[in-house]
Amino acid sequence: LSCLALNRKVQILTSTAEFHSFSRQIRRLEETGWCQVTRIASEPIGEFAPRMLAALRQQPWDLLFFSQVFFDSGLVVT
Repeated sequence: LSCLALNRKVQILTSTAEFHSFSRQIRRLEETGWCQVTRIASEPIGEFAPRMLAALRQQPWDLLFFSQVFFDSGLVVT
């Protein structure tokens, strides 16, 4: 995060199933107005990858952050 721009709103794409440490930190940064976060629902798991890819194609993102194994369910993204 420290490598991202400070002079404009940063666009971040993530999932709804990230580890609590990231989710908490990014929510706090979002509250400051520094970033705008788009969260893709992790379930149903079989539809996650196509939804994430569709969101990736919508705009240029400053940061893509998602785990291969979801924190809340242990499901694996292939």
